[in-house]
Amino acid sequence: MKKATSLLLATTVCILSLGAAHSVKAGDIPINNNTMVFSEWDNGVPGMNYSQNYQGNYAVNWNFTGGNNNGGDFTIGAGWNAGINGVPPTFPWISIGYNAGQCEIHGFGQFGAYGWFVAQGSVWTDTEFYITDMCDHSPLGNPTRGTWLGTVYADGDTYDVYHSYPVYNADGTQKYGINGHPLEQWVDVRRHNQSTGVNNTISTWIHFSNWQSLGWNMGQYYSMEVGTEGGFGGYGQVNATAWWNH
Repeated sequence: MKKATSLLLATTVCILSLGAAHSVKAGDIPINNNTMVFSEWDNGVPGMNYSQNYQGNYAVNWNFTGGNNNGGDFTIGAGWNAGINGVPPTFPWISIGYNAGQCEIHGFGQFGAYGWFVAQGSVWTDTEFYITDMCDHSPLGNPTRGTWLGTVYADGDTYDVYHSYPVYNADGTQKYGINGHPLEQWVDVRRHNQSTGVNNTISTWIHFSNWQSLGWNMGQYYSMEVGTEGGFGGYGQVNATAWWNH
């Protein structure tokens, strides 16, 4: 298992099987008079191109449909971590916004909010979370995301709620999170895609509150981004801009 080497994020090998944490490369970009962090990770397999732009924007396209590229995987996004100046005192009890001018995923992949909470005090698990929001042709609602715990309504649609604990590697060993604590995962999957080219909202506080009502001990906030993951024989393109709502 690889772990995050920057302040921002660790990401997963596969959102469908919800995999192990990886290291990332990160840099700071300004947005809304605060600081936003750009992150990118890939496993070194050709087939993905990306650009870090201004004001919380990133673009990525990928094609892992042929030859050895079936094992390609990446994550990329723009977001916030607990160590960056300008993160509001109520963070992460906020809503975040995004505008995806392009968002198309074929085969494996996801787009939406992604992040981590880590063990603190009596909380002994690290939590990796996803709020999967939209993209044309993306596999929304895949039942392998964990144990289905019901639904939550937020931002104009119903999300299916999934939880995984313990989380296992392919060889049957248990997975651990950023700080080496046992890993659990919470995943909310929107039933209908959002629209491209318009401003959309993810009310993260609704999802966090619902997970708590289902038994989640949140721990300490570590990071969150508006991000894209793709790979494993899929292809697609995303161009998205992210911000947090005051």
